[in-house]
Amino acid sequence: MPRFELSYETLRDRFTWAIPDRFNMGVACADDHDPHRIALISVDATGGSREVSFGELARLSDRLANVLRGMGVGRGDRVGVVVPQSLETGIVHLAVWKLGAVSLPLAALLGPDALAYRLSDAGAKLVVVSPEN
Repeated sequence: MPRFELSYETLRDRFTWAIPDRFNMGVACADDHDPHRIALISVDATGGSREVSFGELARLSDRLANVLRGMGVGRGDRVGVVVPQSLETGIVHLAVWKLGAVSLPLAALLGPDALAYRLSDAGAKLVVVSPEN
């Protein structure tokens, strides 16, 4: 097992983040990859699966980002996401991030009062919900 000669304090003091001047998480997660490569495999409740490429993620999240932009969502805005875990949930988050906005992952299980409190407290500009919500 390797032995570290530096103390935690020394390592902490020397640590720096290498963050580029311009970085977009939505672009990094979808657009910055080979569009033909498989990004994920979505499995539905019946066990059926669908392969989704990075190109498809980029295209779908761009489409939704354009819709959200048309609704007034922009850099720094907060957008609630009350959608069950699915391919669409990921696309919503990517679209929001591409606009420089902040996604607020929320669960319908919280109930209407708790959701309203969280959305109000965060100053959410918009909420994306699934049809059942």
